[in-house]
Amino acid sequence: MKCEICGEREATYVCSRCRRLVCSQCFNEMNYLCNHCSRYLDTLRQDYVVYLSHVQKLCNELKVRMSTPQCRLCPIALELALTLLKGVRDVKRASEVHRFDDVTKIADTVEKELTTIAMYFLVSRNLRSLRERVE
Repeated sequence: MKCEICGEREATYVCSRCRRLVCSQCFNEMNYLCNHCSRYLDTLRQDYVVYLSHVQKLCNELKVRMSTPQCRLCPIALELALTLLKGVRDVKRASEVHRFDDVTKIADTVEKELTTIAMYFLVSRNLRSLRERVE
């Protein structure tokens, strides 16, 4: 059978992602993927890294906001922290599936930081509610 990508050489491999029959020239033996799938995963990895970098910047901004009494009680800041946390967990799970160990490590660090931030906002809001009930 001919390669399903180039159509020129005999197919000697099967891509583990898309299942195409491909020749050695159109196959990446390092990750056992055809060149198309390999490029896709490289782009996906880069997208995850860019996303996590953006989330890290937002974490830094949330930390600044935590020091302001009004912002500590802001429902928008809490919602942002929780939404970012969900996104980071989704990226972490996907990076584990694709075996992007470098991305998983970054996501793990950002997840821990966001968990701390979200807990801070939640505790601040609950303490305020308790104070209001006592008074």
